[in-house]
Amino acid sequence: MAVLDFPDSPVDGQRFSDFVWVDSVGVWDFDVVGAIPVEYLVVAGGGGGGNDTLNRGGGGGAGGYRSNVTGESSGGGASAESALTVSAGAFTVTVGAGGAVETKGANSTFAIITSIGGGGGAG
Repeated sequence: MAVLDFPDSPVDGQRFSDFVWVDSVGVWDFDVVGAIPVEYLVVAGGGGGGNDTLNRGGGGGAGGYRSNVTGESSGGGASAESALTVSAGAFTVTVGAGGAVETKGANSTFAIITSIGGGGGAG
């Protein structure tokens, strides 16, 4: 299995085993060299908490969780998802941010896998 273990500040065009780093604004792209099976864990941003003048706002919802790692569960306690093989080509990784007050968290993506952001709390 391939592991996406990139340094904190990779250089555009830097090669990591079967991956080539391609820097974009706000998202990370990587090019796969050949077809490889991958394990993934994709967590979306949590929703922002609620707000009212008496500090009784509800908490925001957790971001979605999807995984195909053997022995792990996926969102809602479901079994791990099926295997994923990625072919040669470019793929985008988006890390969803947490939501501001009373707003939904942002979605996170890896290739064709999307985890949905958590709902915002009410105030």
